Amino acid sequence: EFAFAALSQSLAKEDLFFDSMFALKDGLKQFPKSGELQNNLALLFEKSKLPDSTLFYLEKAKLNTTKPEVIETNLISFAIKNSGNNMVNVKKNIEKYKYNSFIANSLAIDLITGEGTNAENDFIIPTDSVLTMSDLAWLNNQTLLNSKIKRNQNIDFEKLKAIPENEALIPDIVQSQAISEYFGNDVLKSFELLAPYQEYDSTQNGYFNKLIYNGLQNKIKLDSKKPIAFNVKTFENDLKKNPINVSLIKSATNHYNKNSQPKKAYDLLIKTLNFQKNEPEISKLYIIQALKIHMTDYAIEVLDQLQIDFPNDYKAFLPVYQAQRALMEKDNLGFQ
Repeated sequence: EFAFAALSQSLAKEDLFFDSMFALKDGLKQFPKSGELQNNLALLFEKSKLPDSTLFYLEKAKLNTTKPEVIETNLISFAIKNSGNNMVNVKKNIEKYKYNSFIANSLAIDLITGEGTNAENDFIIPTDSVLTMSDLAWLNNQTLLNSKIKRNQNIDFEKLKAIPENEALIPDIVQSQAISEYFGNDVLKSFELLAPYQEYDSTQNGYFNKLIYNGLQNKIKLDSKKPIAFNVKTFENDLKKNPINVSLIKSATNHYNKNSQPKKAYDLLIKTLNFQKNEPEISKLYIIQALKIHMTDYAIEVLDQLQIDFPNDYKAFLPVYQAQRALMEKDNLGFQ
């Protein structure tokens, strides 16, 4: 059986579809109950866009295989691609296996249908794992599902990235990590992870991660103008969820200044400014705060940029800046 499977795979790599198919069929003449050869023939037909033949051989393989979890995984994959809106019934009829590829595909159905939370899934990737493609599929689907059902599943992305054998897969890991951080309410961390993908990257990972980055950025821009009530006990966590919300940033800045923590206010504003340079209200808050802690050169630098990017905002803000600058200089004279 192995020899026929290996021959077929070799021929398939050379794009010799019929030769590859005949190799498997010859194998099935000698091993008619080989679920593995039937599975391979089904996958060959799937690649050739022949769904009827694919399903026929998958169903036969299910009756004969010694590894039912593999066939069930492939049946789910087939159903996802071919069953349209009938995913709910597909999920009801599948058996359960503790097999990472099976779990990854089962999670995909959960994501498509929005039905269930796959609570029976207790699969966790060991942090010392060299990741397979099945592991990556699970990681991506589990992260997305966690974000939808607000479940915190501890996945140590940093340890996975630190394994030398996983180096080529880091963009895939980062993709899941960024989604996890975003929906885990640390939006800035999410953007820091995706920042390297802002520039043009022709790889599939680079393109997809850039789409995620831009999508999240657009969402935050929409949320930035919504009024958020300031709560002294929760505002730091609220800032993680809404890192450029103008009303929240302003309230937090006032809170720090009133409590003799001007440096904390400055650190908040510089972090926000570095993240989002196209919000004039944040620039104004930063300029005033920089003057308060006598960082005049930095204030002037951002003021000049405000004049270039937002001339109308600059004109309206200039008297406020000049008044604060005069107050700062007066305070300096008081120390002489």
